Amino acid sequence: REQLKKSDRDDLARESKGLVRFLERRMYENYLLHAKAIAAVLSGALTDSVAAAEHSVTNDAVEQRLKTHIKEDIKDVDGAKVLQAIFSHFSENKLAYSKVEHGVALTRWLLENADGGDLKELAEHLRDFAQPTV
Repeated sequence: REQLKKSDRDDLARESKGLVRFLERRMYENYLLHAKAIAAVLSGALTDSVAAAEHSVTNDAVEQRLKTHIKEDIKDVDGAKVLQAIFSHFSENKLAYSKVEHGVALTRWLLENADGGDLKELAEHLRDFAQPTV
């Protein structure tokens, strides 16, 4: 849904006769803002880096960074920018967040380690989207 107003989303859904639908959260990355997942993926990405030794990538440290960057409802933040800021912080600007590489790694981690975490909410939306509309 990115930054579309609710009225614009409603208009698109109506004009498409229900074919266009929107997720509850602003973007897919908002479903990946999970401290343990981020810490695990970042730790793995930084294992050969000098930055890994200089910055401790713990669940608590990532949780604090998330609190620093998320000042509004998690559904409305720019999740990609939050992840970029966190990756940048812990790598001392040596590792950029990659939607393809790190987004997939975060998704896998959540599926394998957190019973799906916020991805359960996403799965429910996708299941609803797959149902034909009347």
